[in-house]
Amino acid sequence: MFMAVERLPNILLTGTPGTGKSATAAALVARVPQLKHIEVGTLVREKQLHQGWDEEFECHILDEERMCDELEDAMEAGGVILDFHGADLFPERWFDLVAVLRADNTILYGRLESRGYSEKKLAENVEAEIMQVILDEARGAYPEEAVVELASNTCAARRIHSRGSARSQGGSAGLSSAAFCLVSREFWNLVLYVSSIVFCILTWSLLDPGWKISTPTSLGLSSG
Repeated sequence: MFMAVERLPNILLTGTPGTGKSATAAALVARVPQLKHIEVGTLVREKQLHQGWDEEFECHILDEERMCDELEDAMEAGGVILDFHGADLFPERWFDLVAVLRADNTILYGRLESRGYSEKKLAENVEAEIMQVILDEARGAYPEEAVVELASNTCAARRIHSRGSARSQGGSAGLSSAAFCLVSREFWNLVLYVSSIVFCILTWSLLDPGWKISTPTSLGLSSG
């Protein structure tokens, strides 16, 4: 008789707006289809998990308690890539891996400018990236061995090129499969890591229900 399979890992994919979280999550799900991508900003808007609009910071005022309640069942079930620009709002127990995406400031500025951000919002986000605000949040909220820092420059550069080509040809501005052809070495290390975790959980938990996830150092992942 088979033992109960351990849940699939949960991943927090975080970073300053514009560092490529949603594109990276989509690429991961395409390669590890057992995982589910939840973009917190979209969830907040669709489920009205906020307390209105903050004019000063140009964003919704999150209702953190309701947001966490909404996510609880999915996180308990496992196999979630949670995509959000904050790192310290969630229970530590939810995540097996916290991946913080980083981008060069000039690249980040261009990405945010293309989104139509105001100069004030642009400056705030670029400054946050320079000061590594999200990285420090993650390191302060989760165990050191769970946090990895990943470069996200090449992938986004190709993604912007892909969108621009679609517009110039009168087509959709959505992401094409070519958008993920050129990505950083760190990204492929993350894909390999997640794929390995999924395989190990599905295989070894049948033999040993006490098996635990540990972060491999041989994949070139830089931890906090």
